[in-house]
Amino acid sequence: MTAGGIALPTDAPTLSRAEAARVGRAISTHAAAVFRVVRRHGVPARLAEDACQRVFLVFFRRFSDVQPGKEGAFLCATAVRVASEMRRLAAERHEALVDVMPEPFASEDPEKALADAETIVWLDRALSAVDDDARAVFVLYELEEIPATEIAEQLQLPIGTVHTRLRRARLALREAYAALQENAR
Repeated sequence: MTAGGIALPTDAPTLSRAEAARVGRAISTHAAAVFRVVRRHGVPARLAEDACQRVFLVFFRRFSDVQPGKEGAFLCATAVRVASEMRRLAAERHEALVDVMPEPFASEDPEKALADAETIVWLDRALSAVDDDARAVFVLYELEEIPATEIAEQLQLPIGTVHTRLRRARLALREAYAALQENAR
């Protein structure tokens, strides 16, 4: 059985036609965001598809717990957890999750494409220096544009903690940018 092109486990719950359509819509709508979140949380491109598959399997298994309209926030929060788990497992196995490949851009201007790719590489490196908790909130809020209230709900945090982590991540990124500028001189 498949949902939105994702192979489902044999022990998967049975869904009504409407529920299956909702799962398929959620997958097709949020697949790119889930991919970006796992990549921004340190999962290399070679493992990103596996991470996304794990995210969607969790979504499918917990489908009945996800409120309609909150699928994106649930999927992104789950992507943060899956990426964290993959980094933890890699550390236990003494593996290096290194993969700093610029993402392709469809651009007529090669100079702009190169600058964009360099920006993404820098952002990935800067984000890797931010602690996991602050990075999770920053990526969800600033890059995926999920409201702070939804982040708090999905990560099961008080709203004040979400804002504190966001502030901490922004400060760390400002410091990384200042260091980059200093090194460029």
